[in-house]
Parts: sequence; structure tokens; C-alpha cells
Amino acid sequence: MAIYLGNPFSDKVSDDQGDRFEIEIREKIRRGLPDTYFFQHNVVVDNRQYDRDRPTAREIDFAVAGPNGLFLIEAKSVNPRPRGFQRARSAPCRRAQ
Repeated sequence: MAIYLGNPFSDKVSDDQGDRFEIEIREKIRRGLPDTYFFQHNVVVDNRQYDRDRPTAREIDFAVAGPNGLFLIEAKSVNPRPRGFQRARSAPCRRAQ
């Protein structure tokens, strides 16, 4: 199993669909990768160095490090019935196995 490093700032648990999906993905990463991989959930990146006029924290859903590289993952739960502007922008997605 991959080693979960935790997150002292945000190990959030809520009833939100997106949060539940991220927890599901976190468990799939943990169980699906060998112990040569380490990962962290909800990594916050500060962009003040690049955008001083509008400093904003950015969040990477998962950072996974292993023998073959570093992977940054943005997890999205897809609503089966997109509405409004989302419909025009939505692209076919496949749920992680």
C-alpha cells in the first residue's frame, strides 16, 4: 500500500459530493500503489511569488511521489446531468477505476 503522509492543515471530511469523491480516490491510491509510493491530499500552493497583485492559494488534490516520478492529480466528480455553462464546457471523462 502507498504511504499516506496525511495533511495537518486539511484532512477535511464533509458530506459534499466532491469531498466524498476525493476520499474515495485517496483510498484507491493508498490501496492500489505499492509502498514505494508516498502521497499527500489537498496540497496548498501559494502563488504570491508569481501574482503579487492577486495572491491566492491554489490546491492540488493529490501529490503522488514514487520511483518513476512525481504526479499531481486534480480529481473531479462529474455530475451526470451538467447544466448551464458547464454543459458547453464539459468533456467526456472516465471515472478512475
